[in-house]
Amino acid sequence: MTDIRSAEITGNATMMACPKCTGVLYEVLGGNDTRFSCNGGHNYTLEEICPGIEDSLGGLLNVAIGALMKR
Repeated sequence: MTDIRSAEITGNATMMACPKCTGVLYEVLGGNDTRFSCNGGHNYTLEEICPGIEDSLGGLLNVAIGALMKR
């Protein structure tokens, strides 16, 4: 993970949410890899964020299905 103090956030918000806190992920400048950071200080590479997003989406889908089944 990247230390946010040594990276510069471009200010361009992505359409992705942080898997840990659901905050908006911003693209980070610097280095050779695409990196993302949220305001909570969580930092990810593209390879790290993809599995995290899948896990978050799976959890949200389970909550939505459970809510629909209770109706």
